[in-house]
Amino acid sequence: MLLTSGLLGVALASGGMVHPPCQEDGGRHAGQGFTSDSTRMTRPDPDGVPTEVHIGIYTLDIEAIDDLTQAFTVDMFVILEWKDSRLALKDPNASLEHRQLGIEELWTPDLMLYNDRSTVKRLPKVFTVSPNGGVKYRQRFYGTFSAPLDMREFPLDHQVLPISVVSLSYGPDEVKLAVDGIGRDPDFTIPGWEIGPPQARLSTLLVETDGGPEGVELARVDYEYPAQRHGLYYGLKVIAPLTLIMCMALAAFWIGWTESGVQVRVATTACLTLIAFLFGLGQYLPPISYLTRIDYFVFNSLALVFLAFLKVMLCLRLKNLGKEEAVARIDAVTRWLFLACFAAIQVSFWV
Repeated sequence: MLLTSGLLGVALASGGMVHPPCQEDGGRHAGQGFTSDSTRMTRPDPDGVPTEVHIGIYTLDIEAIDDLTQAFTVDMFVILEWKDSRLALKDPNASLEHRQLGIEELWTPDLMLYNDRSTVKRLPKVFTVSPNGGVKYRQRFYGTFSAPLDMREFPLDHQVLPISVVSLSYGPDEVKLAVDGIGRDPDFTIPGWEIGPPQARLSTLLVETDGGPEGVELARVDYEYPAQRHGLYYGLKVIAPLTLIMCMALAAFWIGWTESGVQVRVATTACLTLIAFLFGLGQYLPPISYLTRIDYFVFNSLALVFLAFLKVMLCLRLKNLGKEEAVARIDAVTRWLFLACFAAIQVSFWV
């Protein structure tokens, strides 16, 4: 969460608060001390234009992307800024220094990190107020965010890692979220991934309510990080071994029929090895209900190897019936046909 009140409690109200200085007589300058209840509960100029809240996010690091839990871990700075003229100094003799207020001393846009799973804050939970009423909140967040990953193209997939900021209490007609800078450390890397430049997109979140079918729109901004998986790793660790297994199965077509027992054993071993390999792929993927690109590769390879096994059994049967010429014709045609199918499976995976 960024700023929390109301439904999400007062997580920022505890710890790290610095009160503004008091006058010697115990009072406070107008606009310099604790604000009134109406100031804390209502937004600036509630009858005027929407309050503009500027949000800036700078990503220090994305440590990991977890396919199984569909989440990613990020370390980032967040800066919020808005103007509240009620906090401006009205006494010309007052100090022009910036003040620091706690969450119970001023109005906030009630923002939260919508897809936050578990994050911690590493900076004091205070708001800096300038003499003209400008409010700034700086925080460093570290933790895990959910990401709906589409694994259909795995392991040659492109994903989007979102960080969604939503106002829990205000719609776009009351709070206008504005992107005020987005960036990332150019030096951070993630093993197995290439992270592109982040982008920001303004939108709304529609929340269903009991009051009517239309629901309530809440102000929202999405920061998105494009991520591309390095397919070469899976090409070496998965596709290359599968290719060797396929070559072993296709070798049965070049074994003489005097060694029919060897042909059967080779085809059977290839089928069983592919099935075991398919089960081993489960450690890379969440329990999804659809097939991925690598699933199609394995299933097509398994089907081809099984057809090779059936071909071996057919030719063995024909040989026992004395139909040597038919066996030779089938063998001559299928060895090149199966080789062409094997090449097509390889091309379809990478294209």
